[in-house]
Amino acid sequence: MGAAESKQGISGTAAASEGSSKAKLTFPQNTQPLQVTTIYTLRDAYFGKRLVSAFTYDPSQLELDNKQEFLPKAIKKLKTIRHPSVLRFIDCKTSSAGFHLITERVVPLTEEYLEEISEDEILVGLYDIMVALHFLHSQCHISHNNVKMGSIFVSNGRWVLGGMEFTGTVAESKETGLTSLLSQELVPPEHQGKPTKTTQEVELPHAVDVWQYGKFVEKLIQDGLLHFGTTALPLDAMLQADPKRRPTGDAILESDLFLRNNTVSVVRYCRLKGLDKLQNAEWSQSIMPKLQMLSPSIMEKFVLPQLLTQEFFAAEGFDIVYRTLFTPQPPRPLISEETYRTLVMPFMIKLWTYRQADIRMTLFRLFEVYLKAVVLGEGGSEVLGQIILPEDFRMLIQRCTWLRCLDWRLLSHTPFLSQLSLMPT
Repeated sequence: MGAAESKQGISGTAAASEGSSKAKLTFPQNTQPLQVTTIYTLRDAYFGKRLVSAFTYDPSQLELDNKQEFLPKAIKKLKTIRHPSVLRFIDCKTSSAGFHLITERVVPLTEEYLEEISEDEILVGLYDIMVALHFLHSQCHISHNNVKMGSIFVSNGRWVLGGMEFTGTVAESKETGLTSLLSQELVPPEHQGKPTKTTQEVELPHAVDVWQYGKFVEKLIQDGLLHFGTTALPLDAMLQADPKRRPTGDAILESDLFLRNNTVSVVRYCRLKGLDKLQNAEWSQSIMPKLQMLSPSIMEKFVLPQLLTQEFFAAEGFDIVYRTLFTPQPPRPLISEETYRTLVMPFMIKLWTYRQADIRMTLFRLFEVYLKAVVLGEGGSEVLGQIILPEDFRMLIQRCTWLRCLDWRLLSHTPFLSQLSLMPT
């Protein structure tokens, strides 16, 4: 089909999406592209009032006979694949400039960015990308087929996998010829030269991605950004010429490089959901020394977003963590004073709006720890008078005896508050 027919097919796909959202896509004036490839241009944009990223595709630049199938399939896959480590789809629009794929706001991963962050942050990023790939292989039964730096983006410090244009089953990759658009260094041995009977029979979703991932890691090592022993990661196995001998994603995630790294270990645990009491108890015994080994940037980018959540706060056994976090100047601070003011204090105050018994219990147990910080902070009297005390009095009229006892204990601090001239005497 020709280019006109291709654009018509793409417009139909976009129109269906546009019906679900009336927000307008706009580009700030004089905005420079963040990334330019042979397939798309990436820019910051606004979708309504929301800051987003827009990937703009010009269908006439695609060099495939069946190019009318290219974008609709890519959009469909990105819309249906939901994972924290996969670029999050928002909407799609068409304009005279081309077809716009709208996603969460991200920046492309670049060599300059890699040089500015620590090796531990790189390892967390590599871990997240392999988690995303393993999800595609094991749950979606598809291959990404385009694993490289240009397909990785950064969202609030977290690496997410994009570049989904080539994603599909092994059979789809062979039929569409999408691999013809890949640069030579991304083509694994089994797809170089004439296909043999052996390579044609291989239908392992992980084979191509693991090889490409291995080449990316190899480049990071060559550039001096990663340093680890030969046994820490099965790199040689990942780069095997025989696709059947390459390890699967779960085997790579269980390698020493990730399992024995303190940063990856902590981040990995903090992201786990639904752990039982025994698992939480085991971790609560060892988490403080692990947290104290982390750099402030790791704490702020990867750990705090997990700790400062209603779900994690309600888990049993972590009073020691929050006792340290909620103290303005502990002996061994985990975070900076600025982070305490801008992130931790607002979280503490918000917790008082939840009436969950386990959350309220932990708040009472830690009340003496953060009382002065909240009351003496900016707007402390308003917080006390408009949030904490009203919530406390509401709980006093509840029928739960143990909660009433805790509330009376809280009110026993009233003389202290009066001395601070924040309450009428």
